[in-house]
Amino acid sequence: MIKFLDKDCSKQALIIDLCETKPQEPLRADAKFAPYDGGYILFVDSNSINPYAQAGRLCSSLGLKTIKLNNVLSLEAYYQFALGLDDLVNEIELILPVAAGEVTKISEIYGIVYACRKLADTSSAEIYPELLVKNCYEIIKKQVKQGELSLKLIDRDSPDFEKLRGLKAVGSGSMHSPVLGIIDYIPYGVNDNSKVDFALVGKGITFDSGGYDLKSAKFMDTMRTDKTGAVNLAGALALAIYLGTSKHIRLYLCCAQNLVSASSMLPGDVIKYQNGISVEVGNTDAEGRLVLADGLIEASNSGALNIISEATLTGAAKIALGRDMCAVVARSNQVPQSFFKAFDDNLELVWQLPLFNFHDRYITSNRAQWLNTSCAEGAPGASTAAAFLEKFVSKKAFWLHIDLSSAYLPGGSQFLCPGPTGATIKALASYLSK
Repeated sequence: MIKFLDKDCSKQALIIDLCETKPQEPLRADAKFAPYDGGYILFVDSNSINPYAQAGRLCSSLGLKTIKLNNVLSLEAYYQFALGLDDLVNEIELILPVAAGEVTKISEIYGIVYACRKLADTSSAEIYPELLVKNCYEIIKKQVKQGELSLKLIDRDSPDFEKLRGLKAVGSGSMHSPVLGIIDYIPYGVNDNSKVDFALVGKGITFDSGGYDLKSAKFMDTMRTDKTGAVNLAGALALAIYLGTSKHIRLYLCCAQNLVSASSMLPGDVIKYQNGISVEVGNTDAEGRLVLADGLIEASNSGALNIISEATLTGAAKIALGRDMCAVVARSNQVPQSFFKAFDDNLELVWQLPLFNFHDRYITSNRAQWLNTSCAEGAPGASTAAAFLEKFVSKKAFWLHIDLSSAYLPGGSQFLCPGPTGATIKALASYLSK
């Protein structure tokens, strides 16, 4: 965790001077840092897509505990530096050359993202679907100073549970009930009966064994983070509230454990959703789209004008893009420029993947309307997963889907330490606010 301190702080610290000029003799041209009076000069790569996060990552590798930055920069630059610096394990103090008020602002923004990164990394033994929803709600609740915030939980004991066919199937093998958590935020001055401006639908699988189509150990050891879509959307809503969004936003958290037991769903099962769509389970490890379908149906029934779904959905997105950026897919391939601008402004990488009607041929079934996994050679996994989700979204709503290929870094990167990245939280909050 980063503790931010202001310029009047008298603590002893190592001084870091970020320098955008190239190293001079006797240093090599590729030198990253050099001794400085009381600290280090860090040579910032001005050609980097995120030079300040890269500088923070370098500082993290040096094992520094208390740092004083010499440079007067934007708050965004300080945020990015802290993002690269934080290893999510050690307590680090960062003294900034700004007044206390500015430090408070960056600390509050950073605190929301940090809370989500830690929650995404929480052990599956510590958190189950209902508790995940309640943790997300608490992160959001802390930001509500005006307006109304409510939470509705639909679990096995709820009369509405039977209609949640995907959640029921995916969570059937766990002693912990699957849950649809609905968190509704209505800003001050907005009518309680107002249209939902944005519905956010997130995948919250607190552990994914793959079900009977079991994952290998190599791919199972990080499955505590398969809840990141739900967590990061909760973070985006919390930060949007902090930034003063005037939008009526409703969050649907589709949470379950995908485990193996005598009662688990099986390959070949057919799920009949409340909107009349039938789905054959071709692979129990393609469970994310099954639970998101319930959330998308509910979001559509709310009459939401805009629907955004987010999930650690496919390995195909990681193969296509790597782990440094997320993928976005939209109905009719129409992603607003304001969406891309929000990501650019927050130095987050996103790349659009295609969605066309012909992608439907990869998810056809002989026993139901659709299959929950690709069924033909050469199927583009991220696009076919999006094609499946699109079937559950109202034709009246604008919809886009984010495949969180950048949710987790097993070995870190040149910008971030290993672990959950907090990807999309700041960018989506900016988009929801403006």
